[in-house]
Amino acid sequence: MNNLPHGSLEELFAIGADAGAKFAQFLAQADDADWSTIQALGFRDLKASKRKMLMQAIFHSIHHRAQLATSLRQQGLKQDWIHDFILSKAIE
Repeated sequence: MNNLPHGSLEELFAIGADAGAKFAQFLAQADDADWSTIQALGFRDLKASKRKMLMQAIFHSIHHRAQLATSLRQQGLKQDWIHDFILSKAIE
C-alpha cells in the first residue's frame, strides 16, 4: 500500500474507483471455492479467506465514512451527501 498516490483529491477518488471496480469484478466472477480461499495478508503471519477480507473492506470503509461525517460536522460544514447506503446509488 505504500505506493498509493497521495497528491490530490482526484488521485484519492481514483483509488476508490479502482478498488470498487476490482470488488465488482471479483463479485461477478467468484465461485464457492473463491470465497473460502485462504491468502496471506502480507504482514506478520496473518492469513484470511477472501470472504473475511471482503467483510473487512466493507466494515473498514464504513469506519472511514463515519470519520469523514464526524469531521465535517465538527467543522460546521454542510453534509448534503447521502450517508445511508440504502439510499445511495452504489448498487441498485
